[in-house]
Amino acid sequence: MNSSDTNEVVIAIRYRGKIRWFRSDRDLWVLDVNKWRNEFIDHGYDVPEFKVSFRFGIHCINHHNADKQVMEQLNSILNDSNEDLFVRVEAVRGMFRISGLRVDEDKMRLLERASSYTELEILIPTKLINDTLEAL
Repeated sequence: MNSSDTNEVVIAIRYRGKIRWFRSDRDLWVLDVNKWRNEFIDHGYDVPEFKVSFRFGIHCINHHNADKQVMEQLNSILNDSNEDLFVRVEAVRGMFRISGLRVDEDKMRLLERASSYTELEILIPTKLINDTLEAL
């Protein structure tokens, strides 16, 4: 498979003064998939219903819901005991970044070195995360 056979794109996002680069399937970067889907239907295409799992259940992202939607998704990942330890730690880091809280690097190092799910769950700043979610 060569690069012309894939639907992956590279996206630069500037958020709160920082630029981050992402590479993923281009469909994940459509801001309003409901509008996008309806445009296909309006042009005569037969388009199936979206699966609940498509784009993590987030169909429209705008300035009113971006932080809250992403924070809720990261919290869901964090609380998924079947998820990989590394992914759960990165969910915590993402929650700190999105909420504007300073990332506690000492806490992150402890989380990254957790040897078990039990140790990880003890170290997660649950009260801080819950307070931040309630404030959104």
